[in-house]
Amino acid sequence: MKTHIRKFFSVAVAVVLLCCYSMPTFAWGPAGHRIVAMIAQQNIKQQTRNRIRQILGSNVSLASVATYADAVRDRFPHTYNNHFVDIPKNLNDYVATRDCQEDPEKGDCVLAALQRFRAEATNPNESIGRRRFALKFIVHLIGDMQQPLHCSDNNDRGGNDVKVKWFGADSNLHKVWDSKIIENAELTEEDFAEALLLDLTPQEINDLKRGNLLSWALEAHTVARTNTYNVPASLELGDDYYDQNWAVVDKQLLRGGMRLARVLDWMFAPHTGTNSQNPFVLQ
Repeated sequence: MKTHIRKFFSVAVAVVLLCCYSMPTFAWGPAGHRIVAMIAQQNIKQQTRNRIRQILGSNVSLASVATYADAVRDRFPHTYNNHFVDIPKNLNDYVATRDCQEDPEKGDCVLAALQRFRAEATNPNESIGRRRFALKFIVHLIGDMQQPLHCSDNNDRGGNDVKVKWFGADSNLHKVWDSKIIENAELTEEDFAEALLLDLTPQEINDLKRGNLLSWALEAHTVARTNTYNVPASLELGDDYYDQNWAVVDKQLLRGGMRLARVLDWMFAPHTGTNSQNPFVLQ
């Protein structure tokens, strides 16, 4: 990935954008998730695109359903824990009995949930409504997995309890990574996705898609340790923290889009060539 992308686009585009309208509040749910989905939409195979249309409808984009899982969380409280996996921050492995315990009211973790949703979305014997529900969750949860604080547990509710100042304003660490770092680019979602895809080579795309659910969760967990939680004692975050991490956030969004494309292709396209390895492996 080209590390100059965000600064290049923010200089070239922000002036035009700010002259036209005030910027909306961006977040890894809604905007970040839609950015991930836009990237995936441009990188899935035609067979995958056709199958998705059969489930979601011919005029429904991945971006338009990318925030569904957050929107219905109160209606389906048993999906609450499906959005993250609590791998202890100071450890470097995943143990299902430790990190993905079933809560009778809130469900289990993202790694287990994705396995179930994959089975439901691809099962022709399931109702179209259930397949649609499962597919919408897959689109969302693959994005969630790339947010480092969704894969690391430091007894702080995914960084929500870490109160910080973000350029002088009250915030928390989770919100900084969900939305604030993304907001600072001052790009529309479409321009953000375009910027992340700029000049990517086929080899870079293949590298971004490589791995599986477990390796992706552990990778995000490592980012949490090395970057996300690397905050000053003052908990005042500004230019230094932003400069250290905007490229990391951009890469996680790009990974999310490419990996969502890989997961969808595995589900709905022939398992040949670069689509021959199962991304749902948990080992």
